[in-house]
Amino acid sequence: MMAMHQDVQQKAYDEITQLSTEDGRYTENHLTNNLKYLEQCIKETLRMFSPVVVTSRFTHKEITLTDNLTVPANVLVVALILLANKDPDLYKNPQRWDPEHFSDQAIEKRSKNSQLSFGYGARTCIGSKYAMMSIKTQIAYILRNYHLSTSVKELKREHLKADLSIRSRIGYPIKFTRRREMKQ
Repeated sequence: MMAMHQDVQQKAYDEITQLSTEDGRYTENHLTNNLKYLEQCIKETLRMFSPVVVTSRFTHKEITLTDNLTVPANVLVVALILLANKDPDLYKNPQRWDPEHFSDQAIEKRSKNSQLSFGYGARTCIGSKYAMMSIKTQIAYILRNYHLSTSVKELKREHLKADLSIRSRIGYPIKFTRRREMKQ
């Protein structure tokens, strides 16, 4: 997505370089705590291309929802995370990839359980914090050293397939150009 959105890539790159020393080093602590915009980009990508598209739970007792609907006991409830992550009541322009969906102001307006890419509550993914730290570390390294570009201008519905997770049918045609080569 950053290869398609050069302005977002530049903003993330600027954030990374501001936290890096002259030799390009940074600490894990800096990555975990200070790369806020990069985290917004990651969360937005997870929202659009959720690693899990559906989940289910079995009810052991009757549950009354906030809008006076009742879910009976002993039924399987299926949650379509793919659709929930694109709810227009939760996300302005939900079909558009926009890291601002995860700005502090946007998050304040939503319920804490509105982003379900790693689950929520007692059933949240046990490795979600590690995954976020790992993703930040890898993307920070890549963006610090490479400029990304692509011939793909837009990901259309027909470019994607959903099975266990959402994937590209057209591959990932990304060009990596060393940043130091760009400066010469």
